[in-house]
Amino acid sequence: MELVGDFKAHDLYPLKFRVIGKQVYFSGCVLNETKEIEEKTFAKIPRSFAPEARMAFSNAQMSSDAKEVAQIAVWQNGEIQIVGVSAAKTCLLISVPTL
Repeated sequence: MELVGDFKAHDLYPLKFRVIGKQVYFSGCVLNETKEIEEKTFAKIPRSFAPEARMAFSNAQMSSDAKEVAQIAVWQNGEIQIVGVSAAKTCLLISVPTL
């Protein structure tokens, strides 16, 4: 998975994806060390694995506060974007499927 912008993969939880049938599964942790995570594109997957229509899901952020979540969107062009976020600097993706 290609990271874009100021985002980096967490050392202990590398960002990756896997295709099983028509589903794409994401895992790992993405962070932005320069500032708080913003609402912007943080990674890309090959267009051939992208969904036919935009998919969105809620996802936990790496924090001791269970209320911290990020809203993630996967676009038809393969861009993966944070579209809503609470205050944490890291976003954890674990077994998140898209079609």
